[in-house]
Amino acid sequence: MILKDINQITESDLMDLVTNATDERKDNEYKQELFLNTEKEKVEFLADVSSFANSNGGDLYIGIKEDKNTNKPIALPGISIENTDQEKLKIENLLRDGIQPRIIYKDIAWIPLSNGNKVLIIRIYQSDTSPHLSLIHISEPTRPY
Repeated sequence: MILKDINQITESDLMDLVTNATDERKDNEYKQELFLNTEKEKVEFLADVSSFANSNGGDLYIGIKEDKNTNKPIALPGISIENTDQEKLKIENLLRDGIQPRIIYKDIAWIPLSNGNKVLIIRIYQSDTSPHLSLIHISEPTRPY
């Protein structure tokens, strides 16, 4: 977690995570892309967010590539996105409707990169109302008898 106000974080701060090979840990997680189209993708996203709220909080960085073997960031490609407001609203709606009790203490910011892409940071603060649980579950296929 970058110990700065989320709106003060810069590309340089994000590059420091890569340069210093800052491991994923309890208070930060890296994802190269944000996929929220399938139930499985939504469940994984909500699990990441609720685990931060249920512990000491943390940052989810979307647009940072990690080495899957070491969980260390290796590149800062960002994500190409046209309508950041629309994507932020989609995320806020999913958080509102997908986790019970509702997570109140969160910040969402888009950090512009020099390559024209952006990194999305979702900061979740430790919650007073935990435990938080996902309301979205992966449906099990029904078995014929």
